[in-house]
Amino acid sequence: MKVNGRYALDLDSTGASLMKLAVWNLPPVDLLTVGFSSGDQEEPFDIQRLRLPDCERVLLEGHVDVALLPTKTVLEHHGDLDVIPAVALSTWKYPFARVVLEKGLGTKARSLAFNPDYGQERFLAELLLREHYKIEPEFVPYPGADPIELMDEGHDAALLVGGDVPMMSVDGRALDLGQEWIELANYPMTWGLFAARKGEIGPSAVRAVRDAVLESERRKKVWLRATETSEPLHAFYADDLRFRLDDLCIAGMTELRQFLFYYDLVDDVRNIPFLFLPDDDAESDEGKRPLL
Repeated sequence: MKVNGRYALDLDSTGASLMKLAVWNLPPVDLLTVGFSSGDQEEPFDIQRLRLPDCERVLLEGHVDVALLPTKTVLEHHGDLDVIPAVALSTWKYPFARVVLEKGLGTKARSLAFNPDYGQERFLAELLLREHYKIEPEFVPYPGADPIELMDEGHDAALLVGGDVPMMSVDGRALDLGQEWIELANYPMTWGLFAARKGEIGPSAVRAVRDAVLESERRKKVWLRATETSEPLHAFYADDLRFRLDDLCIAGMTELRQFLFYYDLVDDVRNIPFLFLPDDDAESDEGKRPLL
């Protein structure tokens, strides 16, 4: 949308406008926000760390300019959003979203407890349990429940999502949704994309978000040296977490779009509504290098 010939949100040549950005309050996003504090200005972004479903709400209600949204949400709101190119939150593994089977894979789970705030993880759990293990439990919603509460509900299985999930003692009974997706699709799972309301973000603002995310990627080694974490999570941040939206991400999202269509969650196999920057420098050789 343009106002007096200008986009409702854009940055001038000095980056003077303050952009409001909503991102998830999950640990994988801690590193992703590092690059947003760099640049010519001390604080060019007003960053809000919110629960995953609240990021969608504040964007669609107009309280923020850009938000990190689940890929599934972007496809479901295809006509209402523009998506920033070249960057995404994707992973090879993902210890922050797990299905825990109370009696292991040797028995068929009849019911699964989950928090409906996490619609993308719920869809992946259904898809992966069916495709890999021929398990089709009844999904029982517990709005607002945390992982420990879900485990205590007495069901055969639970879908656990959150920052504390990697530390929970569920060895031998947990399925990492990121790892399961890799085995199904052979591509990394793209969990989130940066989106704005349709027509309300201009080229300078798009570049500012893109460049900040890529700067976070470049600072990964420094951030890891300064961050205390467990050995498995250190390996996750170093090897499995990816911010550059490359051909592997695009291929993985194509698979996801097809599954969403097959499961009747979208009307057609929709394209991601990426913004086009005709004079973009993201097509340089450096920009094409995948982060493997």
